[in-house]
Amino acid sequence: MERAPQLGEVGAGLQNSPNAVRVLHALGLREAYESACYIPKERELRMWDSGVGPKRPMANSEVVAKYGFPHINMHRADLHQALVDACKREPRCTIQLNAECVDVAQDENSVSVRLKSGEVVTGDALIGADGIRSKIREKLFGYDEPKFTKCVVWRATVPVDRLPESMWQRKGETWIGRDAHISLYPIRRGELINFVGHLDRDEWTESSWVVPGSREELAKDFAGWHEEIQTVIANAENPTKWGLFTRETLQRWSVGRITLLGDACHSMLPYHGQGANMAIEDGYVLGRCLEAYAHDIPAALRSYEAARVERATRVVQLSNDNVKYFRVSSFNSDEEAKEFLSNAWDAQVRLRDWIFSYDATSVPIDDPEAVEA
Repeated sequence: MERAPQLGEVGAGLQNSPNAVRVLHALGLREAYESACYIPKERELRMWDSGVGPKRPMANSEVVAKYGFPHINMHRADLHQALVDACKREPRCTIQLNAECVDVAQDENSVSVRLKSGEVVTGDALIGADGIRSKIREKLFGYDEPKFTKCVVWRATVPVDRLPESMWQRKGETWIGRDAHISLYPIRRGELINFVGHLDRDEWTESSWVVPGSREELAKDFAGWHEEIQTVIANAENPTKWGLFTRETLQRWSVGRITLLGDACHSMLPYHGQGANMAIEDGYVLGRCLEAYAHDIPAALRSYEAARVERATRVVQLSNDNVKYFRVSSFNSDEEAKEFLSNAWDAQVRLRDWIFSYDATSVPIDDPEAVEA
C-alpha cells in the first residue's frame, strides 16, 4: 500500500554503495539499474574556494575489486520504477495507491489496517515502511516529535549539456567548506548532474520540511565558492530547500506481527549516503526472515530485528558524526589543503569499509528466542 495518489518523479539523486548494489543483483535487477544509472569512474574531494583536490581520488575499479560491486548513482524515480516493474512481474504482489494508514490492529492470527478512506485491509503481517512521519511507528510506540538537525539541504538537477564537458566528466565530487559542503554526481545515464548543497543552520522557520527556492537564493548561500560551483548553480533546475529532521533511533522495531523498516525506525543524516541503502538492506533481510520463518510471523520479525538493529544504529551514529570531515578552516597553501583532503579521504575509506562489506544476502537470521531456548 502506498499513500501517494500516484507513482511519479519524486526526489532526485541517490548514491547506491556496494552493500546496496549487492542486494539489487540478488533481486535480479542488474539489467534494470544498469540501463538507468551512472557508474562513475572515480570520486573526489575538492576545496570550496580553490577547487584543489587530494593527491589521489577513489577509483570505482578499486571499489569493485574490494567489495565485488560498484558504487552507482541513480535518480530516485528510476530506482522506484525498477522496483515497481519487478513487483508487476510477481503475481502475488499488488500496489494499492492513495492508501493512507490511520490505524492498525492485530491478534494472534492476523493484522488489519484501517485506511483514510475507511477501507480495512487484513493480512498476515504489516511492514511499516512509511518514512520519518510513520503512522505505524506512532501506533506501536507512541508519538515522538521529529527534531530539526540544524542541517539544511539544497537539491537540484542540472542537464549536463548546459555544462562544460570538462566539469561533469570529473564524475562524483564532494566540495568541502567552512560551514557547508556540496555533493555533485551524474545520474540518469550521465544526462543530469545531481546537486546537493548542505548548510549549517540554527533553525528552520518554514511551515513545511521542503520549500521551493530560486537560483538567486541558492547562489547567495554559496557566494564566494569556486567558479565551477557558480556555473552549476546558474544552470540548476527547480532548486528546493529541505530542512533535515530525524526521530530517535528505535532499539525495538517489532510488536507481534507488525514491524518497521527504513526511516520509520532509523532516520539518519545523509552524511554517509546510506539512508536508502539501509532501507534496501532492511528489505532484503526481512524477506529472508519471512521465508525462513514462514510458519511463524512473529519469529520472522524477531529475527529481522535482531539482525538489523545494531547495524542500523551504528550507521545512524556514523552519519551524524561524519559531518566533521566536510568542514574546514583556511590553509596557507594548496599543498596544506591537499594534505588535509587526503587525510579526510583516508578516514572516509576506513569508515566505509565496514559499511560497504556488509552482505544482506548471507547475514545470520536466527530467531533470538529460539537461540536462548
